[in-house]
Amino acid sequence: MNSPASPPIPPTPVSSPPQVSLIEYPSQFPIKVMGLKVDGLVAAITHVAHQFDPAFDASTIELRESSGGKY
Repeated sequence: MNSPASPPIPPTPVSSPPQVSLIEYPSQFPIKVMGLKVDGLVAAITHVAHQFDPAFDASTIELRESSGGKY
């Protein structure tokens, strides 16, 4: 029986310069959320945001009603 061929060994990479990130961390960016216009929506969204980012500032929330006022 023949033994299976060994996979080719990739060449050793030449050292490359460190990559510089184009994004500065931490950073702020908008997250858009849509929902029915009901009591507690903002509180629920704020609660979820705090679970992912305890430093989330709820004063940065902006509200915009839909043209029909439903959302």
